Amino acid sequence: MVFYKNMVVYQNIVVYQNIVVYQNIVVYQNMVVYQNIVVYQNMGVYQNIVVYQNIVVYQNMVVYQNIVVYQNMVVYQNMVVYQNIVVYQNMVVYQNIVVYQNVVVYQNMGVYQNIVVYQNVVVYQNIVVYQDMVRTAPTRLTPLVLGLCRHRAPPCGSGLTPETCNTRAGMETLRGARGLRSAWTIYTRSPRHQHHHHHHRPHSVGIIGAPFSKGQPRGGVERGPDAIRAAGLVEKLQAQGCSVKDYGNLTFDDVAGDEPVGRVKTPRAVGSANERLAEAVHAAKKDGHTTVMLGGDHSLAIGSIHGHAAAQKDLSIVWVDAHADINTPLTSPTGNIHGQPMSYLIHELQSKVPVLPNFSWIKPCVSAKDLVYIGLRDVDPEEHYILKFLGIKVFSMSEVDQLGIARVMEETCDYLTTKVKKPIHLSYDIDAIDPSVTPATGTPVVGGLTYREGIYITEHLCQTGLLSAVDLVEVNPQRGRTEDEVQSTVRTAVDVVLGCFGRLREGNHPPDYRMPEP
Repeated sequence: MVFYKNMVVYQNIVVYQNIVVYQNIVVYQNMVVYQNIVVYQNMGVYQNIVVYQNIVVYQNMVVYQNIVVYQNMVVYQNMVVYQNIVVYQNMVVYQNIVVYQNVVVYQNMGVYQNIVVYQNVVVYQNIVVYQDMVRTAPTRLTPLVLGLCRHRAPPCGSGLTPETCNTRAGMETLRGARGLRSAWTIYTRSPRHQHHHHHHRPHSVGIIGAPFSKGQPRGGVERGPDAIRAAGLVEKLQAQGCSVKDYGNLTFDDVAGDEPVGRVKTPRAVGSANERLAEAVHAAKKDGHTTVMLGGDHSLAIGSIHGHAAAQKDLSIVWVDAHADINTPLTSPTGNIHGQPMSYLIHELQSKVPVLPNFSWIKPCVSAKDLVYIGLRDVDPEEHYILKFLGIKVFSMSEVDQLGIARVMEETCDYLTTKVKKPIHLSYDIDAIDPSVTPATGTPVVGGLTYREGIYITEHLCQTGLLSAVDLVEVNPQRGRTEDEVQSTVRTAVDVVLGCFGRLREGNHPPDYRMPEP
């Protein structure tokens, strides 16, 4: 052993201060260095490899137990995750698309070999099933499959053939519900399919006129039912294959001494009129009709919906309007009941509605979760609070602009029919449509639905097969400045009703029509 200053040398061991050197090994405090390996506490470093406990780090790769992380890729057992793509065994998940073997699932669309499922439609070979309807389709699904495959081509830019659509590569090109919708349109409008397209049970329509105006201060709205009939509503419904029973106009008693109750104006007249209307709607529903209530102001929705609910429990409501009409008697800034009807009907607001004369017959019959608004653009702050507080589904004009009316209607029907398919009551205020089209109404608001959007709503609801009652209200011939304004409003109101009962803008023909022979 040799001692030199602070150094001790013994055989092959050198000790200097806290450093020990043995052959090629250097020990310093908790660090060991051997050749190119450095060990510190539980960490080992070799070239570019770092080992710490069960973790290995190499360049951009981290290995922990069975997990490997490399750049943006994670590998665990049989699962690979890269950016937004997950691959597990035979399954690929990307955003909302799932591919498993030959099955592609996107939102509400499922594609498997020759079977296509979208919302309530199932297509297999020559059978089309929609809700309770079974229709015969062409022998093969070529128009449908071809539309699906060509709607969005693969990266190479070449469209797929019907044969390659059934391959996994073909399935993976079906990237969106839009592709399915486009293909479905191609399929249903193909010449061979048109022969079967119009075979449906004729609509049975019961029309009830409600010439009532006391829910708001402007005269003239009581003339709405007769103006709509005079524009040929009954004849046009019959021409498109509907059976129609017109129950005529209801008569409403004058109520003397109808003083305001708090802010609420004319409560006795409104309560009495709606009770009469509820009885009429209930009777028409018992007769087996889809009811059409022609108003009149929108306070009449109280009686129309109440009567409908008495005949068919558990309704869904689609409320198309510039206004929410959900003020309570205590939140209403005007006291006009045409801005309050939904508050009397919703279970969740029952405790917020005070007792009013002639309103004791009303029992809440609608849940907030079964109500959808479309077209809102003039909502009172109190109403806005109620909508948010109750979590009511709303598609204001902002959402219509952002999503488009087709997406709005898809989401509306998905929302209302996800769990249980309930009968739909459509309450349609003509002021939902822009006043450039329907100016003859009491409370017009600019920036509304276009004519096409307004009609599309009715066409879509008709196709669900769930539409059970319609209100068409607030047509006021006295509010038109010219005869053209009145006629534009009335004609649009007629078209709204026709769209509810199967009129298609592409055209219609009677199911028994045959070409004349020379």
